[in-house]
Amino acid sequence: MQFYTSFLLVLLLACKSSKDSQQISVSEGTPIKFEQLASGAYSGISDARQVLLTSSAQWEKLWAEIHKFERPQPEMLKVDFSNRWLIACFMGTKGSGGYQLEINRIQLQKNQLAIYTTHREPGKNCIATMALTQPYMVVSIEKQKVEKTEFYTSSLKEDC
Repeated sequence: MQFYTSFLLVLLLACKSSKDSQQISVSEGTPIKFEQLASGAYSGISDARQVLLTSSAQWEKLWAEIHKFERPQPEMLKVDFSNRWLIACFMGTKGSGGYQLEINRIQLQKNQLAIYTTHREPGKNCIATMALTQPYMVVSIEKQKVEKTEFYTSSLKEDC
């Protein structure tokens, strides 16, 4: 079991990033604590996107978009934007279940907020629902002093 866990860790670290040419070493920077607010396999957002939300107006608009197919819509989660920000990531529409999006870590690197995500997809012999899915995750962090935000995405296909 330990070999398998070590192997997965090596595999995750070896995955290509969507920003390989601009990749900053993980050892550089200060880790930022984050709290997961929302996640799921279904949302009203069909395109892949990654956003930093710094105001209630942005959050209100995104919340309505995430839940646009739900009746009644769930009550919006409260966030104090005077000292918090939100990071929301969406995989876009997938042709089946078994897809997952994870925000793995967030770091302050020089004047940049670096957000590391993993997109997991089902591989051979995986049993998954044939419904369309739109995996997403929203996390909360303390407000930061940054000039730039970068998202680094690794993909991992998991065979069953």
